[in-house]
Amino acid sequence: MKEPVPLAMQEFDLAQLAAAAFAARGITKGLWHVAMKLQFAGLTADWADGGGGVTGAIPTGMIGVVGVALLPVTEPGPLVFDAAAFQAPNAKAGPQRPPRKARAE
Repeated sequence: MKEPVPLAMQEFDLAQLAAAAFAARGITKGLWHVAMKLQFAGLTADWADGGGGVTGAIPTGMIGVVGVALLPVTEPGPLVFDAAAFQAPNAKAGPQRPPRKARAE
């Protein structure tokens, strides 16, 4: 029986995100660049000085991740993953090592 996932923060690296996105879209081959869709917002915020007083309103920016995008590419590079590397049978997310050769006796 599978162990339940603990109710705590779950962190994923980009290779794990790529593997999940490939699986969700049925992508099994090709080089893919993983990109983030970002949302930007500008606002004015009151900032306090160290003594508990307000120093005044200053412009502030916020950035949020609203999605993950996969872009097909033709050459390896930063944030590029080969979908075929994630297709090992009975594999967990991520590229797999080649099988070990049997020892000669």
